[in-house]
Amino acid sequence: MTGQGAVRFARFAVPPNERGYCGPDSASELAAYRAEELVADAGLDELASGFEGAWPYLKLLAGAAGTDDPLDDRVVEAYWIGNDLCHAVTVNDWGWHVIDRFGPRAGRDTERLLTGVGHEAAPHHSFHVFCVYPWIGLLREGKGGVEPLRILRQCHISWGAVVDRLGDQLVIEGPALTWTNGRLGLGPLSTRTVWLDPRLISLTGQVEIGTVVAVHWDQVVDVLDARQLGWLEATTRAHIGLANRTGVPVIG
Repeated sequence: MTGQGAVRFARFAVPPNERGYCGPDSASELAAYRAEELVADAGLDELASGFEGAWPYLKLLAGAAGTDDPLDDRVVEAYWIGNDLCHAVTVNDWGWHVIDRFGPRAGRDTERLLTGVGHEAAPHHSFHVFCVYPWIGLLREGKGGVEPLRILRQCHISWGAVVDRLGDQLVIEGPALTWTNGRLGLGPLSTRTVWLDPRLISLTGQVEIGTVVAVHWDQVVDVLDARQLGWLEATTRAHIGLANRTGVPVIG
């Protein structure tokens, strides 16, 4: 396990975990790893393996990277943000991953998940959010009111440039997820307020006006350079486009 990758994983994983959406019931321990109050060790590895959504993708990406460490920093970055590992997974491995993992629940809808394998789809968090989770299916069926779109906006890794800072509250400017005429999209730049945990010393010192940050469930989880922003935006847009073209199986 590499400490940097493990800590990065914890930063991205804490926001949904503390809301009870993903991973084991160990929010306080995971948050301590995120804040580096606990040194990344086998305990964090065990917690990470309890994230049934993320862990199989991390193992798949680790195989493509030639490492047996799913928390290697390059692997973790590929899953949450994106990098060249997203396209290093072979079509065969990626396809069988989809079939073995989702086939039993998706049934005949597995074919729709397989449509993008070898093309736009990548083993990335945005694939799971937009092409696996049931929320777009609920939007298409007109069920749940505004809740499915709210969750999609919170769950996918969004981004924005810091335009103001008031203590631990940051005002950022970036594109918001939209649902218009039965299609997902990214709207024009708009502002919103997000939170930066003051315990995240490795991040707080990097954030200033103009800094581009990654956001998960209204919490700042990383600082993005130009390369990372390019990967995150391109991969997000690709999976939004894939979801619009193929429809989404309601796996749950």
